[in-house]
Amino acid sequence: MTVLTIELIVTVSPRLRAQAMDPAKIAEERKAADGLYENGKTEEAKAIYQRIASSFADDVEFNKRLAHCFFVSPKKEFTQAARYYARAFQLNPRDPQVEMNLGKAYSWSKQYGAAIRVFQRVIARDPGNPDVWLELARAQNYAGQVQEAATTYQSYLERWFNDREVRMELAAFLSWNKRPEAALEQYRAVLKGDPNNLKALLGEAEVLSWQGKFQESLEAYNRILRRVPKRYEALRGTAFVLLWMQRYEEASETFAQANLQKPPDREIQEALRQIALWRAEEPTRQAQAELNALRQQAEAALAQNDYTRGIELLRHAIERAPDDNSLHFRLGQVHLWNRQWSEAIELFQNLYAADPTNLAALRELGNAQVGANQLADAAATFRTYLQSSPDPDVRLALARVLSWAGKLEEALPVYQQILEGEPENFDASLGTAQVLSWQGQFEKALELYASLLRRQPENREAQLGNAQTQYWSGNIEKALAMLESLGETWPEDREIAGILQSVRDAEQQRALQAAAAPRPSDVDELILQYQEMAARNPKDSNALPMLGDLYLKKNDYTQAIRYYEQALEQLPADAPLRLKAAKAASWNRDFARAITFYQDLVVQEPDNREYRLELAKNLNWSGRNAESIVQYRELLRRTPNDREARLALARELSWNQQLAESLQEYERLLQSAPGDRDALVERARVLSWNGELVAALNLYDDVLIRVPEDRDARFGKAQVLYWSGRLREAQAILEELQAMYPEDRDVALTAAGVHAGLGRTGLALRQLDELDKLQPGNAEVQSMRRRLRQDLRPILILGFTPSEDVYDLTIYSSTAALYFSPVPQVRSYFFSGITPSNDPAGSQTGRELLFGSYGRVNDRLLLRGEIGGNSATSGHQGPIGGAGATFHASDDMQFDFDFSRRFLNYIPKPVLLGINRVELRAGWDWRPGPHAVFHVDYSHQRYSDTNRNNAINFSAMRNFVRNERLELEAGYLYAVSGFSKNIDSGFFAPSQFQRHALLLNLHGKVTPRVGFSFWGSLGGEQIFRDPFRLDGTARFGWDLALSNHFKFTAGYGYFAISSIATAGAYKTHTGYATLEFLF
Repeated sequence: MTVLTIELIVTVSPRLRAQAMDPAKIAEERKAADGLYENGKTEEAKAIYQRIASSFADDVEFNKRLAHCFFVSPKKEFTQAARYYARAFQLNPRDPQVEMNLGKAYSWSKQYGAAIRVFQRVIARDPGNPDVWLELARAQNYAGQVQEAATTYQSYLERWFNDREVRMELAAFLSWNKRPEAALEQYRAVLKGDPNNLKALLGEAEVLSWQGKFQESLEAYNRILRRVPKRYEALRGTAFVLLWMQRYEEASETFAQANLQKPPDREIQEALRQIALWRAEEPTRQAQAELNALRQQAEAALAQNDYTRGIELLRHAIERAPDDNSLHFRLGQVHLWNRQWSEAIELFQNLYAADPTNLAALRELGNAQVGANQLADAAATFRTYLQSSPDPDVRLALARVLSWAGKLEEALPVYQQILEGEPENFDASLGTAQVLSWQGQFEKALELYASLLRRQPENREAQLGNAQTQYWSGNIEKALAMLESLGETWPEDREIAGILQSVRDAEQQRALQAAAAPRPSDVDELILQYQEMAARNPKDSNALPMLGDLYLKKNDYTQAIRYYEQALEQLPADAPLRLKAAKAASWNRDFARAITFYQDLVVQEPDNREYRLELAKNLNWSGRNAESIVQYRELLRRTPNDREARLALARELSWNQQLAESLQEYERLLQSAPGDRDALVERARVLSWNGELVAALNLYDDVLIRVPEDRDARFGKAQVLYWSGRLREAQAILEELQAMYPEDRDVALTAAGVHAGLGRTGLALRQLDELDKLQPGNAEVQSMRRRLRQDLRPILILGFTPSEDVYDLTIYSSTAALYFSPVPQVRSYFFSGITPSNDPAGSQTGRELLFGSYGRVNDRLLLRGEIGGNSATSGHQGPIGGAGATFHASDDMQFDFDFSRRFLNYIPKPVLLGINRVELRAGWDWRPGPHAVFHVDYSHQRYSDTNRNNAINFSAMRNFVRNERLELEAGYLYAVSGFSKNIDSGFFAPSQFQRHALLLNLHGKVTPRVGFSFWGSLGGEQIFRDPFRLDGTARFGWDLALSNHFKFTAGYGYFAISSIATAGAYKTHTGYATLEFLF
C-alpha cells in the first residue's frame, strides 16, 4: 500500500498541477525550457520540463529532451532517464539514438535484464554497430552473466580485431573473473602490436601477481619502472608483490614512494598494518626460529645416540618454551633411552597430571617405571592406561610386568585375556608357557610349548623354553638332547651354549655328589648342600653358579641373580655365566640389569648375533623402542640374511605405526624367501592396516594357494573383505572358520560385524550374546553391542530450513521425524512437515504427514514403503506415499526401484493449484573398489497439470581420504531432463535441460564432539539451446554433540543453479538447523 501511494504522488501530482496551469503559460514554459536545453543548461531545463511533463506525455521530442537532461545530469539520474527514453521509444521506435540511450540508461541504473534485451534487439537489426556490442558485454558482465559477457567481447573483437582498448577491457574482465591465463593472452596480444602499451604492461604484471608468479610479476613491474620511474600503478603493484613475497622492508619502502604521489587507499593501509604487525612480531618469530634450531640439533644428536647432548639441547629448548608439552615428552623419552629412570618418571608423571587424556605419556611412564624396576607402579600405570584404551600391546606389557614382578597368578589371566581376543597371538602364548613353567606347572607348559612349536617349529624361544622346562621337570636326557640340537642349529648362540654347559656341569656335579652321598630328595636339599660349600669357601666358582642354577629352577630369580653376580666377581670373563645372569634378570623383569649384562656381552663380542638379538628384545620390552630398532638394524647390517631379526624388526615397526618401513622389511624378507609364510601373512596384515586392501587381499590369496587351510590367512582375508564392503564373501569364509574354530573369539566378533553390515541386526546381537558366554565383560563385544543397540533406539529429529532466492521466493520448511525399530530387522518412522512459502504473487502453506517402514527381507532384498496425507491452505488435499525395493545383486552392485506420489509444497502457485507429482524411478550403483562408486538413475514424472518429465543422472565419485578425522571425496555429475509441455504452473519446466559439474564432499572431526562438513559442485548448465552457463552450489555445516543423546547441526547453503522455481542467473541462500535426540 505504501509503494502504491508513493507512485500515485509521483505520477498524479504533476498532472494536477499542469491541469491547473494556463495553456499559454505552459507553452511559454516549454519555450523557455527549450532555450535553456539548446544552450546546454540541462539542469535548469530539467526543472521546467518536469513541471509540464504531463502536458507533453505523447510528445516524442519533449520526452527525448527530458530523458537527455536526466541522462547527462551530474546526479546520475539514469532511472528517470530510462523512464522517459522508454516513453520516447514507445512513441517513435525507429529512433536508433533513443533506443541506444535507453539501453545505456537501463544498464547504468542497474536494470541489466532490460538493458540486455534492448542491446540484443539493436544487434539483431544492426550487427555492425560496435558501441552496442560493447555495451551489451558490459551489461552482461554487471548482470553476472560471465560466460555470456566473455562471448560478446570475443564477438566484438572478431569484428574489430585491432581495438586495443576493448581488448584490454576484456583482459581486465577475464582477470577479475579468475581466468588469468585468458587475461594474459589478451594483454600479450595487445603488446605484440604495441610493445610499449603501458596499460597492457601493467595488466600483465598484475595478472602474474594474482597467479602467484611473484618473481615474474616483479620483473614485469621493474621493466615498467625503468621506463617510467615514478608510475604510481607500477609502484603500488611492486609494493604488493614484495609484500606477498614476504620481503616486508622492501615493500614498506616502495609503499612510501607510492604514497608520496597519492594518499594511501584502504588496501595500502591494510598492507602497512600487516608490515607493522610483522615488525612487532619479529622477536616472537626469532624466538621460534631459535627454538626450532635447538629442536633440530637435539634430533640430530639423538640420531647419533648422543643422549647427553640431546638432553642438554632439549633442556635449553624448554627454557625458551616451558609450555611446549611436546618438548617435555621428547625429553622424557631421551631420559628413558639413557636409562635415567627417575628423570623420565618425573617428566611423564607431570605430563599426565597436567593432561589425563595424554595416553602416550602414561604409556611411557609405565615403560620408565619398568626400567627403574618399579614393577608394581608400572603394573598400576598400565592398568590405568587400559581403562581408557584397550591397546593389546599395553595389555601384553602388563602381563609381562606382572610376571617379572613375580605376580604369576595375576599375569596368567592377563595373558589369557589377550589370547581370548587374539587366539593366535604367539607372544602371549609364549608368555603363558613361560609363566606356567615358572609356576612349576610343567605339564601344562610343555603342552603349550608343543602347540607353539607346531605353529612355528623354528622358533628359538619356544624351543629353548621347551628344553628348559624339560630339564626343570626332570627329563634330563631329553633336555640335553634338545639343547645339543639347538647348539648345532645356532652354533654361535652363547646363551644356548651356556645353558647346555650349565646342564652338563650340573649333571656332572650331581654324579660326583651321588658317588659321595645319597642323592638329595629335592632342590632344597641341593641348595643346602651348595650353601654349605659356599660358606666354607665364599669364592667357590663351582658352588656359586650352581646355587644360581638351583634358585633359577625354583623361579627365585632374585636369589639366582645374586649368586650369578657373586660368581661373576670370581669369573668376570665367563660369557656363558654372564648370559645366565642376563637371562635371569630378564625373566625377573629387571630389564635395566638385563640390558646392562647384554650390553657388556655385546661389547665383548660385537658380532655375536644372539647377544645383540636379546639386547634388542629387552630394549623393546623395557619400552626403549628406538634403541631396540637401532640394535635390530645393526644386527641386520652385520648379518643381512637373519630372518628372525628382520621379522622382529618388521613387527616392531608395524606396532610402532611405522607401516611404510615395516612393509619394506617384509619385502626384503620375501625377496630372499618368497614363500615365507609368516612374512606373507604379516605383510598382508600391515597392508590392510595401511589401507591397501586390494594388495592385502592378493597376498592372502597367495598364501592360501600354498596352504588352503591356513587359519590366519583365511581370517585375515575375511577381515579385508569385510573392511572392503564385500560382506557376502567375508561371510562365507567366516562361516567355515566358525565351524572349524567354534570358540574363536576373533572370528565370532568379525562375523557379528558382517551380520550387522548385512542388516541382520538380530543375528549379530545373538552372536554377541554367545561371545559373552565365552568371555563375560569383553570390551570389544560390549562396544559392538552398544553400537548395534544404539542404531535400534528411537531418535527424534527436528529440522528448520529457511531459504530466499533472488526473485523474493522465501520458504520456511519445518520438519519432525521420529524413527524407531519395532523389531531389529525393521526401522519405522513418523514424519511431519510444514512448508510456508511466499513470493510477490502471494503465500501458501503445504503440510505432510507420513508413516513409513523399511527393512531387509533377506541378504539381498530390502523393501520400503510409506503412506500419508497432504493438505494445503489452498484447500487441496490428497493421499501421498510410496514404495520401493533395493536388490543387492552382489557386494558391489545394487538396483533400486521406487514409486512415489507427492505434492509440490515449496512454491505458492503449485500449492494454490494443488499440483502433485507421481514418480517412477530406477537406479543402479556399482562399487568397483573400496574407494569408488558409479551411479545411474532414470525417473519418469507425471504432474497433475498434464505435464511429463523424463530425467537421467549419472555420477562417478572417488574417496581420496578416509580416516577417523577426515573424509574427502570428489567426482563428476551429468544430468539431463526435459518436460513435455511449456505450461506455466508456477515452476520451472524446461523442454530440455542438461548439467555437468565437478563434485566435492568433505566431512571432518575437529574434536570427538565437534564436526564440520562441506558439499559443493561447480560446472555448467544449458537450457534448451542456449549456451552453457556457469553454475555451482556450496553448503557448509557444523555439528556439535551436546551429549550422548543430543546433537545440534547448523549450516548455510548457496546455490547458483536452475531449480524448480526458475532458470537463468538464479541464486538461493538457505540456512538449516537440526536437533537430534536419541532416546
